[in-house]
Amino acid sequence: MRPHSSGGFCGISNSQKGSPVPALRGLLFCPSPTLLCSPGGRQSKYSVNAFEVFDTETRSWTKFPSMPCKRAFSSFVTLDDRLYSLGGLRQGRLYRQPKFLRTMDVFDMEQGGWLKMERSFFLKKRRADFVAGSLSGRVIVAGGLGNQPTVLETAEAFHPGKNKWEVLPAMPTPRCACSSIVVKNCLLAVGGVNQGLSDAVEALCVSDS
Repeated sequence: MRPHSSGGFCGISNSQKGSPVPALRGLLFCPSPTLLCSPGGRQSKYSVNAFEVFDTETRSWTKFPSMPCKRAFSSFVTLDDRLYSLGGLRQGRLYRQPKFLRTMDVFDMEQGGWLKMERSFFLKKRRADFVAGSLSGRVIVAGGLGNQPTVLETAEAFHPGKNKWEVLPAMPTPRCACSSIVVKNCLLAVGGVNQGLSDAVEALCVSDS
Protein backbone atom coordinates (compact mmCIF):
# COMPACT_ATOMS: atom_id res chain seq x y z
CA MET A 1 0.00 0.00 0.00
CA ARG A 2 1.55 3.30 -1.09
CA PRO A 3 0.14 6.79 -0.66
CA HIS A 4 -0.10 8.96 -3.73
CA SER A 5 2.73 11.45 -3.99
CA SER A 6 0.22 14.30 -3.84
CA GLY A 7 -1.43 12.93 -0.70
CA GLY A 8 -5.00 11.67 -0.27
CA PHE A 9 -6.53 8.21 -0.06
CA CYS A 10 -4.94 5.10 -1.47
CA GLY A 11 -6.19 1.63 -2.34
CA ILE A 12 -5.67 -1.59 -0.38
CA SER A 13 -4.86 -4.80 -2.18
CA ASN A 14 -6.69 -8.05 -1.43
CA SER A 15 -3.63 -9.42 0.36
CA GLN A 16 -3.75 -6.47 2.79
CA LYS A 17 -7.43 -6.75 3.66
CA GLY A 18 -8.39 -8.19 7.04
CA SER A 19 -11.32 -10.40 7.97
CA PRO A 20 -14.78 -8.78 7.76
CA VAL A 21 -16.57 -7.62 10.89
CA PRO A 22 -18.51 -10.59 12.35
CA ALA A 23 -21.77 -8.62 12.45
CA LEU A 24 -22.43 -5.25 10.83
CA ARG A 25 -24.06 -3.01 13.42
CA GLY A 26 -23.12 0.53 12.43
CA LEU A 27 -20.79 1.40 15.32
CA LEU A 28 -16.99 1.37 15.30
CA PHE A 29 -14.48 3.30 17.41
CA CYS A 30 -10.75 3.19 18.12
CA PRO A 31 -9.64 3.03 21.77
CA SER A 32 -6.00 2.70 20.67
CA PRO A 33 -3.95 2.95 17.45
CA THR A 34 -4.09 -0.83 16.93
CA LEU A 35 -7.62 -1.71 18.06
CA LEU A 36 -10.99 -1.14 16.40
CA CYS A 37 -13.99 -1.91 18.62
CA SER A 38 -17.55 -2.77 17.63
CA PRO A 39 -19.71 -2.80 20.80
CA GLY A 40 -23.50 -3.03 20.77
CA GLY A 41 -25.49 -1.28 18.05
CA ARG A 42 -28.32 -2.64 15.91
CA GLN A 43 -28.90 -5.57 13.60
CA SER A 44 -32.03 -5.13 11.52
CA LYS A 45 -34.42 -3.39 13.93
CA TYR A 46 -33.06 -4.89 17.12
CA SER A 47 -30.50 -3.72 19.65
CA VAL A 48 -27.66 -6.16 20.32
CA ASN A 49 -25.02 -6.60 23.02
CA ALA A 50 -22.20 -8.20 21.01
CA PHE A 51 -18.70 -6.85 21.63
CA GLU A 52 -15.99 -7.55 19.06
CA VAL A 53 -12.52 -6.08 18.60
CA PHE A 54 -10.36 -5.94 15.47
CA ASP A 55 -6.57 -6.00 15.91
CA THR A 56 -4.89 -4.09 13.07
CA GLU A 57 -1.59 -5.88 13.67
CA THR A 58 -2.93 -9.43 13.42
CA ARG A 59 -5.81 -8.40 11.10
CA SER A 60 -8.27 -10.53 13.01
CA TRP A 61 -11.47 -10.12 15.03
CA THR A 62 -11.87 -11.34 18.61
CA LYS A 63 -15.18 -11.78 20.43
CA PHE A 64 -15.17 -10.31 23.92
CA PRO A 65 -17.74 -10.85 26.71
CA SER A 66 -21.09 -9.42 25.62
CA MET A 67 -22.27 -6.11 26.99
CA PRO A 68 -24.57 -6.45 30.03
CA CYS A 69 -27.33 -4.52 28.26
CA LYS A 70 -28.56 -4.61 24.65
CA ARG A 71 -28.63 -1.10 23.24
CA ALA A 72 -27.97 1.13 20.27
CA PHE A 73 -26.92 4.77 19.90
CA SER A 74 -24.71 4.56 22.99
CA SER A 75 -21.47 6.48 23.37
CA PHE A 76 -18.15 4.98 24.42
CA VAL A 77 -15.15 6.46 26.20
CA THR A 78 -11.82 4.92 27.19
CA LEU A 79 -10.08 6.12 30.34
CA ASP A 80 -7.34 4.45 32.41
CA ASP A 81 -7.58 1.01 30.74
CA ARG A 82 -11.36 0.98 31.07
CA LEU A 83 -14.06 1.24 28.44
CA TYR A 84 -17.17 3.14 29.50
CA SER A 85 -20.41 2.25 27.72
CA LEU A 86 -22.87 5.08 28.27
CA GLY A 87 -26.59 5.60 27.80
CA GLY A 88 -28.24 4.56 24.56
CA LEU A 89 -31.57 3.30 23.30
CA ARG A 90 -33.13 -0.10 23.95
CA GLN A 91 -35.52 -1.22 21.23
CA GLY A 92 -36.96 -4.23 19.43
CA ARG A 93 -38.50 -7.56 20.38
CA LEU A 94 -39.66 -7.26 24.01
CA TYR A 95 -39.32 -3.48 23.91
CA ARG A 96 -42.07 -2.31 21.60
CA GLN A 97 -41.58 1.25 22.73
CA PRO A 98 -37.97 2.48 22.50
CA LYS A 99 -36.51 3.21 25.91
CA PHE A 100 -33.79 5.77 26.52
CA LEU A 101 -31.20 4.63 29.05
CA ARG A 102 -28.92 6.19 31.63
CA THR A 103 -26.97 2.98 32.13
CA MET A 104 -23.19 3.03 32.52
CA ASP A 105 -21.33 -0.25 32.00
CA VAL A 106 -17.55 -0.48 32.42
CA PHE A 107 -15.25 -2.99 30.72
CA ASP A 108 -11.88 -3.56 32.42
CA MET A 109 -9.42 -4.12 29.58
CA GLU A 110 -6.80 -5.68 31.87
CA GLN A 111 -9.19 -8.16 33.48
CA GLY A 112 -11.05 -8.73 30.22
CA GLY A 113 -14.53 -8.47 31.71
CA TRP A 114 -17.41 -6.16 32.55
CA LEU A 115 -17.55 -4.71 36.06
CA LYS A 116 -20.72 -4.76 38.10
CA MET A 117 -21.98 -1.20 38.39
CA GLU A 118 -24.41 0.12 40.97
CA ARG A 119 -27.34 2.24 39.82
CA SER A 120 -25.86 5.18 41.72
CA PHE A 121 -23.13 5.28 39.02
CA PHE A 122 -25.63 5.72 36.18
CA LEU A 123 -25.97 8.96 34.20
CA LYS A 124 -28.20 11.65 35.67
CA LYS A 125 -30.10 12.02 32.38
CA ARG A 126 -31.38 9.34 30.03
CA ARG A 127 -29.78 10.02 26.66
CA ALA A 128 -28.77 8.50 23.33
CA ASP A 129 -26.84 9.68 20.26
CA PHE A 130 -24.80 12.18 22.28
CA VAL A 131 -21.27 13.58 22.48
CA ALA A 132 -18.82 11.85 24.84
CA GLY A 133 -15.12 12.02 25.63
CA SER A 134 -12.56 12.02 28.43
CA LEU A 135 -11.15 15.26 29.86
CA SER A 136 -8.96 15.81 32.92
CA GLY A 137 -9.55 12.27 34.18
CA ARG A 138 -13.31 12.48 33.81
CA VAL A 139 -15.89 10.96 31.47
CA ILE A 140 -17.88 13.72 29.74
CA VAL A 141 -21.32 13.43 28.08
CA ALA A 142 -23.37 16.21 26.49
CA GLY A 143 -26.47 16.71 24.37
CA GLY A 144 -28.27 13.89 22.58
CA LEU A 145 -31.85 12.66 22.61
CA GLY A 146 -33.89 11.71 25.66
CA ASN A 147 -37.42 11.51 27.00
CA GLN A 148 -37.90 15.24 26.46
CA PRO A 149 -39.63 16.42 23.26
CA THR A 150 -36.58 18.50 22.32
CA VAL A 151 -32.88 17.77 21.90
CA LEU A 152 -30.94 17.76 25.18
CA GLU A 153 -28.61 20.61 26.08
CA THR A 154 -27.41 19.21 29.42
CA ALA A 155 -23.85 18.04 30.08
CA GLU A 156 -22.39 15.99 32.92
CA ALA A 157 -19.10 14.44 33.98
CA PHE A 158 -18.28 11.22 35.84
CA HIS A 159 -15.28 11.33 38.17
CA PRO A 160 -13.94 7.76 38.64
CA GLY A 161 -12.00 8.75 41.75
CA LYS A 162 -15.15 10.07 43.43
CA ASN A 163 -17.54 7.58 41.79
CA LYS A 164 -20.11 10.26 41.10
CA TRP A 165 -21.51 12.46 38.34
CA GLU A 166 -21.36 16.24 38.41
CA VAL A 167 -23.34 18.77 36.39
CA LEU A 168 -21.47 20.78 33.75
CA PRO A 169 -22.47 23.94 31.87
CA ALA A 170 -25.11 23.24 29.22
CA MET A 171 -24.33 23.18 25.51
CA PRO A 172 -24.93 26.62 23.93
CA THR A 173 -26.51 24.85 20.94
CA PRO A 174 -28.47 21.71 21.93
CA ARG A 175 -27.73 18.93 19.44
CA CYS A 176 -27.64 15.21 18.82
CA ALA A 177 -25.67 13.18 16.27
CA CYS A 178 -22.59 15.40 16.62
CA SER A 179 -19.06 14.53 15.66
CA SER A 180 -16.56 15.12 18.44
CA ILE A 181 -12.84 15.26 19.12
CA VAL A 182 -10.65 16.16 22.10
CA VAL A 183 -8.13 18.92 21.37
CA LYS A 184 -5.91 20.54 24.01
CA ASN A 185 -8.04 19.45 26.97
CA CYS A 186 -11.25 20.60 25.29
CA LEU A 187 -14.07 18.46 23.90
CA LEU A 188 -15.26 19.84 20.57
CA ALA A 189 -18.82 19.15 19.43
CA VAL A 190 -19.04 19.58 15.66
CA GLY A 191 -22.23 19.80 13.62
CA GLY A 192 -25.17 17.58 14.48
CA VAL A 193 -28.94 17.92 14.37
CA ASN A 194 -31.44 20.17 16.15
CA GLN A 195 -34.70 20.23 14.17
CA GLY A 196 -32.45 20.71 11.15
CA LEU A 197 -28.77 20.24 10.41
CA SER A 198 -26.47 22.35 12.57
CA ASP A 199 -23.12 23.87 11.61
CA ALA A 200 -22.25 24.81 15.20
CA VAL A 201 -18.75 24.08 16.51
CA GLU A 202 -18.44 24.48 20.28
CA ALA A 203 -15.86 23.44 22.86
CA LEU A 204 -16.19 22.32 26.47
CA CYS A 205 -13.08 22.78 28.59
CA VAL A 206 -12.82 21.23 32.06
CA SER A 207 -10.32 22.15 34.78
CA ASP A 208 -8.18 19.56 36.57
CA SER A 209 -9.90 20.14 39.92
